[in-house]
Amino acid sequence: MRPTLFSLIFGLLLMTYFNSPLGASELNPDNVHSHSDDTPFALQQYQWRNRVLVVSAPSPDDSNLLEQLAELASTSDEFADRDMVLVTLLDNADAKAGDRKLTRAEVAATRTTLGIRPGSFALQLIGKDGSVKLTAKSATSMNEIYALIDSMPMRQREISKG
Repeated sequence: MRPTLFSLIFGLLLMTYFNSPLGASELNPDNVHSHSDDTPFALQQYQWRNRVLVVSAPSPDDSNLLEQLAELASTSDEFADRDMVLVTLLDNADAKAGDRKLTRAEVAATRTTLGIRPGSFALQLIGKDGSVKLTAKSATSMNEIYALIDSMPMRQREISKG
């Protein structure tokens, strides 16, 4: 993970502070918070940068989820080439958006936004423009998903730019 401007400045401040006459006794790390940790997850953070594949399932051993993830793993280069991010929403297990672990509240809010019921499998493809391009209630062929993406005007422009 690359350091943020905030973390670089904070690091310089800490170095200055520890070398000051006040010493480290005045510093209380519990009062220091990174802004990115406090920012709630929202799908809008991907708009105009990534296509989002949202996969929601009741548990990590759901057969549709396992099938979808296996197919995705076998096409990971194509997934990356299309600027895609995977969001997994699980009922009682670790849910993730890319590398970020989601809280239960974030999972619930994302499902509400997308109209996904807990306890069932759902797949949604969200385009870079933020709109839902595909909704499915079972595992879906990644080739079908890639073909749909490749037919979109924005993807056509990306391909032509090369």
